Amino acid sequence: MDRESIPSYKLTVIANDNGAPPLNSTAEVYITVEDINDNAPMFSHADRYVVFVKEEQPVGGFVVKLLADDPDSGDNGTVDYSITRGKKSVWKKKKKPFFEMCDELLPGVLFFSCSMSFFIGVYQVFIKCSIGDHIYMYCLVIS
Repeated sequence: MDRESIPSYKLTVIANDNGAPPLNSTAEVYITVEDINDNAPMFSHADRYVVFVKEEQPVGGFVVKLLADDPDSGDNGTVDYSITRGKKSVWKKKKKPFFEMCDELLPGVLFFSCSMSFFIGVYQVFIKCSIGDHIYMYCLVIS
């Protein structure tokens, strides 16, 4: 059974006896298939997002909203995002990361955590997308 294909079933059960005269009765049985975390989240971009931003972005400015969809229901379909690591020689400015996420307030939104003035280049940010105990990695390229 796969909840995403058929979430519930309705069965009609008929009971017959061998009496004289024979008697019968019917009852309807409803079965709801409970969800398990059997689907990975699917991002709206196949394997990576490529984002171009202008220099002089304000602190707290919007970079991109990542969007992953998971057909599972309830907690099994709730996607949590976080930054795991990045690749760039100046990934941190004065020990503060250039980018942050606040998943509790804006799930999947990446924003600037410090001024990008004079820091030109390409940044690879790896996003951890987790659903329960299942973890998936995704690459975001910012230029």
